[in-house]
Amino acid sequence: MKNQAERYLTPFFFELLRYLEQGKTGFHTPGHRGGISWGDGWQPEDLLRIDLTELSGLDWERAKTDAERLAAEFYHADQSFFLVQGATQGLHASMLGCFNPGDRVFVARNCHSSVYNGLILADLYPIYIDIDYVPGWGLPEGVNLAALQQAVKDHPEAKGLILTNPTYQGIATRVNAIRQVIGDRILIIDEAHGGHFEWWGKPDYSAFIAADLWIQGTHKFLGSLTQTGFLHIKGPRVDLGRIARSLQWISTTSPSFVFMASLDLNRAYLAGEGRTLFNRSLEQMTELKRSLASLPGIRVLQDGDTAHGERIVDPWRLSCSWLDAGLTGYEVDRMLREEYNIQAEYADFNQVTLLCPPWQPVADLRQLAEAFQRMACRITGEKRRFPLEFRMPVGPVEIAPRKIAFAQTRTVTPEMAVGCIAAEVIAPYPPGIPLVGPGERITAEMISVLRDIQTAGGTVRGMNGRGEIKISCIEGNDD
Repeated sequence: MKNQAERYLTPFFFELLRYLEQGKTGFHTPGHRGGISWGDGWQPEDLLRIDLTELSGLDWERAKTDAERLAAEFYHADQSFFLVQGATQGLHASMLGCFNPGDRVFVARNCHSSVYNGLILADLYPIYIDIDYVPGWGLPEGVNLAALQQAVKDHPEAKGLILTNPTYQGIATRVNAIRQVIGDRILIIDEAHGGHFEWWGKPDYSAFIAADLWIQGTHKFLGSLTQTGFLHIKGPRVDLGRIARSLQWISTTSPSFVFMASLDLNRAYLAGEGRTLFNRSLEQMTELKRSLASLPGIRVLQDGDTAHGERIVDPWRLSCSWLDAGLTGYEVDRMLREEYNIQAEYADFNQVTLLCPPWQPVADLRQLAEAFQRMACRITGEKRRFPLEFRMPVGPVEIAPRKIAFAQTRTVTPEMAVGCIAAEVIAPYPPGIPLVGPGERITAEMISVLRDIQTAGGTVRGMNGRGEIKISCIEGNDD
């Protein structure tokens, strides 16, 4: 400590306050927008008052069981579990509880990096499945069904499939189409950004239609507190006891009652107001997207843009490309933030994504539309020739992720890593979709994409402070 006065500093707390003082209009996670999505049955001071623990006079276990039962009924599950460590907690528990060490599982290539960490924890051997990309956007849109069919034929021993639906940009696939390909194998769906498609008449795109387990990060869009979510289970293929035990292995013994209360409040609010809210705001979001898409140089991701015709785009997720106007998503994100006091959810080279839950104030939507109109009027940049493609060839995993995790490693520059086996996930963040996973061989193409992301202003996880990559000191093929 440099001096005695430093002990009284609270840098993290004051950084949060500094940001809040800017009064930015948010179109990002968490989706509760200050607790609007919890209804009227609470007051801000309640959050401190209910920060309790397992007290003898508090019948919390019964209340939690009742609340989880109501959640299961609402989300069409046989059993639901509160999650207080994010969707990651549910994904890891599902992988630990459904499979045995050494099992082979299909994994969609666009899964979040938490799934890759789950492969290490559960000691699973992944068979990666290629995905489709949105033409002209460079964005993942869902698992390639032909590639999945071929994988099922080539690897009949695989025990299940783990995938993300909808994607980070809100692109959703009919879940029954996936079930038909994999048969009776376990289907785990990361539905962190979904859960609401049924409420506006699109139940076929919801996980509950065909998944054995699905995990929702309800804080992202549906409106609970950050770090909360649900693990839902349905059907005879899953051993509930194993899942409950797996949750105990990885869960805190002091779960936040505040977090669980927000899940309960949010579920009740959606159960009472959900369908009305979503249906009432659907026309408004459709019109907003139509209006923005009519501006010069701007493209808005919508139904019909995808490579697979039956896929749809979440109306409340706004992804816009300004490449035709000469701007990357990073540049648009910075302009919105610095010039118009608007905070987007996520940006990459190709586009910027904003979240607009149905309780988003109408004034916020007007502010966003006006900002886009003003930006479009003064942009004179040259059209970008093409979007940055994140497509990576899906090669075999040469060493099991868990073996890599406990093996000797060393760090090298990205260029020196070409031809070596990656020891960790390397992923642009957000959204956390890996360019390369542990146990895969690093190619020159991967490093080229990594450098493109950095040059464009993106953040890459899996590199240390000196810009080095961790590679394995062992070679071999576990296949």
